Amino acid sequence: FELVYQELKKDIVANIDDDTFVTYTIPAIITVDGKEMSFSPSQFSLDYYINKRESYKRRGQEWIWEAVFMQNPASNDSKIFTKLNRFRLEQLKAMVRGEEYYTVACIDPAFEKGGNKLAMPIAVYIDDKFYIVDAEYSNGGVKTTIPEITEKINKHNVSYIEYEMNNGGERIRLKVESKMSGKGYELPLFKGVNNRKDKAVRIALSFGDIAEKCYFLQEDEYPSKQYGDFVKEILTVNLNLDQDYDDAIDAMAGLVTMKMSSVRSSSFVSF
Repeated sequence: FELVYQELKKDIVANIDDDTFVTYTIPAIITVDGKEMSFSPSQFSLDYYINKRESYKRRGQEWIWEAVFMQNPASNDSKIFTKLNRFRLEQLKAMVRGEEYYTVACIDPAFEKGGNKLAMPIAVYIDDKFYIVDAEYSNGGVKTTIPEITEKINKHNVSYIEYEMNNGGERIRLKVESKMSGKGYELPLFKGVNNRKDKAVRIALSFGDIAEKCYFLQEDEYPSKQYGDFVKEILTVNLNLDQDYDDAIDAMAGLVTMKMSSVRSSSFVSF
C-alpha cells in the first residue's frame, strides 16, 4: 500500500500547485513499474478485481468495468444488457431445498393511470444472488396495481419490501398493508428508502450487480405478460437512459442495493 501511495503522491504533486485543491479519482487496479496492484489490498485483493474484470469481459461489458471500477466513464449509446442470466423454477426449487433464503421485493411507485409504471420485482435471495420469480409492471393506476401487488406479495410469501419514500411510496405501502390486513394476509416488513443520489447515477452504479447477481426466468416460464414487459425494458436500457420507461431498471437498482440485514427468513412456496 505504501508503494501505491507514493506513486499517487508523485502524480498529484506533479500536477497541482500550493493554492489548488483537487479531487483525485483512484482506480481499483493501478500499475506500478509495469505490475498491476490492488489500490486497497487490505479490503479487496488483486485476484478479486481481476475476476471482476474478466467477468465483465465475458459479458462484453468492459466499459462497465472501466466506469465503475477504474473511474474511466465513457459515453455508450448501445444497450447495457445484451443478455441476462436465466434460470428455471425447478433449478431454484432444488437450490433452496434445506437452505436458508429470503423472498424480497422492491417497489418503484407510480399512481396515475397511463403515466409512469409501478415496478416491483419479487426475488428469492440466496447465496448473494437474486432470482426474479415475478414482477408487477403496470401503469393501470392504483385501483389496478394495489390489488395486483397485494396478491403477488401473498402468493410468494414475501417477507421484506423496500420502497421509494420520496416518490409517494408511503401511500402505496399504506394501501397495500390495508388491503392485506383486510384479507387476513401476513404482512411483510416494509422499509422506506429516501434516495438522495441522482437517479441516473444510482441506476448506472447498479448495472454491474444486476448483470452479475440477478437471474431471470426462461422466457417459456414467464408468469405473466407484465413479467415479459419488465424484462424487455431492462434489455432496452442504454447509458443515456433515454428509453421510453426506466421504472423496471430503477426498481432493479433498488433491489440489488437492498439492506439485507433487515430481512427475515421466509419459507418456500410454490410459484
